[in-house]
Amino acid sequence: MNRLHAEVGDLDHELGKIEGENEELARLMAQQHALVADARSFLAEFDRRRTSILAGLARIAGGPLPTA
Repeated sequence: MNRLHAEVGDLDHELGKIEGENEELARLMAQQHALVADARSFLAEFDRRRTSILAGLARIAGGPLPTA
């Protein structure tokens, strides 16, 4: 019986450790999702600003700019 109680204690400890790791992984995944959303937002704004600048340059140049 003592051995079984010790095993149960060990398993409870291991379960707690794994649950803690799972919670940390969930937090890290949430941070990663937020980072991806921020990157997408930044890139969308970058593209809008780039398009606006290129349109202004094309207006000044009197036509579309050559692409490289």
